Amino acid sequence: MKLNYVLGRSGRGKTEYILKQIKTLLDEDNLCRILVIVPEQATFRMERDLIEQCDLPGLFNLSVVSFDRLVHEILNACGGRTLSPLDFIGKTMVVRALLDAHRDDLTVFGKSASMPGFEIKMTEMLTELKRQDISLDDLAQAEAMKLPPITRQKLTDIALLYQSYNEKLAGEHMDSEDIISLAIEKADTHNYFNGAHVFVDGFDLLTHQMLRLLTLAISQSVCATISFRKNGGDARDNMVFAPEEKQYIRIDEAAKDLGIRPTEIVLSSNHISDTKYASTELLHLEQNLFAYPFSPYFGAPKDIMLSSQDSQALEVKDACSKIIDLLGEGYRFR
Repeated sequence: MKLNYVLGRSGRGKTEYILKQIKTLLDEDNLCRILVIVPEQATFRMERDLIEQCDLPGLFNLSVVSFDRLVHEILNACGGRTLSPLDFIGKTMVVRALLDAHRDDLTVFGKSASMPGFEIKMTEMLTELKRQDISLDDLAQAEAMKLPPITRQKLTDIALLYQSYNEKLAGEHMDSEDIISLAIEKADTHNYFNGAHVFVDGFDLLTHQMLRLLTLAISQSVCATISFRKNGGDARDNMVFAPEEKQYIRIDEAAKDLGIRPTEIVLSSNHISDTKYASTELLHLEQNLFAYPFSPYFGAPKDIMLSSQDSQALEVKDACSKIIDLLGEGYRFR
């Protein structure tokens, strides 16, 4: 088990570093198993960059997946999916039925249960409870705390709906959160990540379920490399990186529980990507937009333009017209 952190601000070359590491692995052994986990919207670009920069004829033992796709691949490889999946609309219908059935039992939510859209909000809440692995025991412990009476009553109502929801789905359906939990169980039993090199890049937020799956990948893989958009030192805009810092701490604590000492690779301003911040103006904006105190830019702006219109719709229309003009001048989308 080996764990690497690639740290740096936006545009410092974290993805490029990962691509180079993958190329090095393939040069040493073109049959080694590599798993690259990126956000759903970044899978196509990562596949394209891998083929172009690593000069690959195709993707053989190299898989580029999102967390959702990874869950499905685990279940396809390890089996275990026997119940029909339930999408968000299906979950909302179940919650609507439960609200009607327990209307008289709900202390606080009884009157609100008939309001339009309430079942959607309740479905979102139950979904988040499952994503964060919050159990009925956790809710019971929260109820036992010294809280205002109205808060305890709300927790009681939530616990009732949560229990009824789980009982309703048991043995008949699986929601997306149940599917993730099943995938984690199957991956653990079948050592799904055994022998693989795992790379994780581009995530802003990890749920508790995703963290459990990632921790399992770290424990089973040959080596795991995770990038964080994280600023080192005492920068003027450290508050911008607070969400990434929380993710970093959670993963680092999980690694310590496994007895792993991670290695940090810090990419400084010397590693600024030529493709993302070729403009000094954009680089200055990235460094000072949320900084306090900020540093003024004294050069004549050429790459940044401000437009003020009477409404947001007109601002968007003006921006689109400028883009079309630039396309006419020879500029192209990346």
